[in-house]
Amino acid sequence: VSQSAEMTEPPVVDLAGYPGVLAYRLRAERFAVRTGKELTLTLPDASATLLPLRGDQRFNPYYAPEIKDTLWECIVRLPPGTTDVPVRPGEIDWDLPAGLGRILCRTALATASDGTLTVRMRREITLANTVLPPEIYPALLEMNRRLRHPAMRTLVATMEE
Repeated sequence: VSQSAEMTEPPVVDLAGYPGVLAYRLRAERFAVRTGKELTLTLPDASATLLPLRGDQRFNPYYAPEIKDTLWECIVRLPPGTTDVPVRPGEIDWDLPAGLGRILCRTALATASDGTLTVRMRREITLANTVLPPEIYPALLEMNRRLRHPAMRTLVATMEE
């Protein structure tokens, strides 16, 4: 995340259910870059891919062997004086082709009890075990491209002067 990041509580590992959960809370001072009234932040671990695709074309079916449920959630408490977050990851709700699964990405802006702004991002990816025909490979490449795009992991906040 950042060399200056400090854990504020011990990490939580819960393997009692499926899928397992790894959660941690940390504080990272000076994690964002401020330029004038703008504060820019790149989110940690936000570069998800749908499938590990290789190459730009595929001529044979693609076997997606793992049934995988992934939940990535990031809550960012912005510093006092933040007035808005005009740039934040967009919303996605995709039913994936050929019964592969679903991707749901949500971003919500809220005001905490102390008046500071909080941004909550949540990405759920559910994949099924399936064989994908080569005709849908370009769509999978495009979905990976959109998930890995900087817009899916960047916040730009407006600050008071």
